[in-house]
Formats: sequence, structure tokens, C-alpha cells
Amino acid sequence: MYHTKLASVQLVLWRMIEKYHVDPEVFFRQLHLNPELMHQLGERYSLQQIQQLWEEMRSRINDSCFRITTATC
Repeated sequence: MYHTKLASVQLVLWRMIEKYHVDPEVFFRQLHLNPELMHQLGERYSLQQIQQLWEEMRSRINDSCFRITTATC
């Protein structure tokens, strides 16, 4: 069994990245996450890819509190 998350939920992460004036498509494409899936009902990403996305965001966004940004997205 594969562990997955709904792709549409990741729109919050997309918006978070945008708030830091960074192109979110770079993050998603680098990790082989097709951004188009976020707009398709029921599509999913692997949980491992989402974890890698968070790690990539952490390493590139120079804000130790960047995760709090999710509350405003």
C-alpha cells in the first residue's frame, strides 16, 4: 500500500512558496510533482514526495517560522 495525500491540498504549499517570492513550480517540478494534478479532483501525490517538498522548502526559504505561513494561505 502506498501512502499518499490529496494533490489539491498542496495548493496551500504552493501559496506559501509564492509568499516568499519564489517560483513554486521549481520546487514541484524538481521533485516530480505535476502541478496540474492539484487542479484535478481526487489526484494524489506520494507522501514521500510531500515530505521531500517540505524539506526542500525548509532548505531554500530563509525563515525559521515559514511553516506558520500556512495559517494565512
